[in-house]
Amino acid sequence: MSSSGGSSGGGAALVPVTATVATSEATTNGGYVDLATPGPSVTVTVGASGIVRVDLTCDGAGNKIALMGVVVSGANTIAAADTRSFAQAPAQALAISVQGTASYLFTGLAAGATTFKAVYKSDGATTATFANRSIIATAY
Repeated sequence: MSSSGGSSGGGAALVPVTATVATSEATTNGGYVDLATPGPSVTVTVGASGIVRVDLTCDGAGNKIALMGVVVSGANTIAAADTRSFAQAPAQALAISVQGTASYLFTGLAAGATTFKAVYKSDGATTATFANRSIIATAY
């Protein structure tokens, strides 16, 4: 699921853009990938400030690690990275589920329509499951 909109500038109100995929799906891939139902994704118009805040939320479960990252495309291109992800990593090999949110501020972006899409990974050996996935992007 995707959504678009959101821009800033000229004293306009900030408009968060959000999308959600409730479906529970899994991966064993050790690199960031789409799940069977890709996303969610949102498109915002980056303004002159070049700043967008992105919030990633999901219910993640994995025996070792489950990460929800974000890939950026359009006027800006940025690969997903562990340093910009929601990570569920239990201290022991337990299949526990954790609902949480991670927020990141992207700066130095070029002006224009930019899409932020959630992508997922596990440790590459065990299954990571994700449900109630959402993304919120706000251009400043």
